[in-house]
Amino acid sequence: VLEGSAPDADAFLRLDIQVHIGVARLTGNPLFVAMLTFVHEKILASSEDYSLPNQESLQESLGGLTEVVDAIAAGDMVRAQLAAVAHIQASSRRMPIAQKRSQRHKESA
Repeated sequence: VLEGSAPDADAFLRLDIQVHIGVARLTGNPLFVAMLTFVHEKILASSEDYSLPNQESLQESLGGLTEVVDAIAAGDMVRAQLAAVAHIQASSRRMPIAQKRSQRHKESA
């Protein structure tokens, strides 16, 4: 969907939601699926506070997701776990930056 060109933010968001919920379904834990669905569809998808600030961040996030999916597809759960942890840590570092950018935008409006 996003290969070969600069990822589109809206297309990435749709893919991001699908990947996270799909991975959650693999756990067989319906509570985890419900929680991730709520967080992604109701909170992250509807708030500029959590949007990726630029193409570099979008590419980094896409790369992290790709690592997780590739490891799962290969049946390498150790690599999948390490990739998931790295993706979560990177996302956590980006989130405060996006929140600050959104707050500055709201204050200047």
